[in-house]
Amino acid sequence: MVKDAMDLIEDERLELMELAASKKGLSSILALDYETMQNLESYGEYKSHAYNASSSAESARSDS
Repeated sequence: MVKDAMDLIEDERLELMELAASKKGLSSILALDYETMQNLESYGEYKSHAYNASSSAESARSDS
């Protein structure tokens, strides 16, 4: 159970790193700087807003 939780945390962190690299126009997460790595949570807020927007759009399409 603990291993599963740790895997989820690692997956989430990797997703945030990929999102941060993409937003900064970097080709790899390896190019992320220290400051960005320290502020990954701010990209989590962006990710949740993007997810909510796409979910709303999908819901609107399926309602039509």
